[in-house]
Amino acid sequence: MVRNCFFRTQDDYIAIKGLAEMTRPCENIVVEDCEFWTDVANIFRIGYECETAGMRNITARNIDVLHYSKDYRDPTHYWANAIIWLQPNQNLLMENCHFEKLRVRSSGEDIIMLMAKPMRCSYGPFKDPEPGTLRNCSFQDIAVHGEEGSFRGLIYMLGDSEQHNVSGMSFERVTYFGQPVLQESPCVEMGPFVSDVRFGQ
Repeated sequence: MVRNCFFRTQDDYIAIKGLAEMTRPCENIVVEDCEFWTDVANIFRIGYECETAGMRNITARNIDVLHYSKDYRDPTHYWANAIIWLQPNQNLLMENCHFEKLRVRSSGEDIIMLMAKPMRCSYGPFKDPEPGTLRNCSFQDIAVHGEEGSFRGLIYMLGDSEQHNVSGMSFERVTYFGQPVLQESPCVEMGPFVSDVRFGQ
């Protein structure tokens, strides 16, 4: 549990990992009622450098993002930056990650809002790793406010294969500057091996 905190960091903010041949899953984690500021990296980066058996039941709610990285990088970049980056690797299953009541203050600079992308993350002894699988995640009451500028807020979902896919992504009441984000919105991009994606107002 992380509650009632203000943090300012240079690197990734909430980075959930399972290192050193960890056999237990990372599960039942709650982050709530916090204010976050990162200078050059990600607000949430979950699944990178991970050897755990699985990740599940992760909840973040009532979060204010006061500042995010101004160093925009394309979602195909290995070191892209995002508000929320879900990147299961090492063949793990990541499931039931829920984000609700997130308020993002835009500086007018662009940032990726969501990266839902199983990845091959090479580090340490893992030179040819398998990606993981991502399923059953929800994003509710996500609001961007402040200066519109060049903000796009890409929502990017991409599976790796039929086995390492993305499924069951639910979006409810996501708004940018008061306007709803829907599946047909230009900021939403879905690649291969992505299924069961739902948007609602």
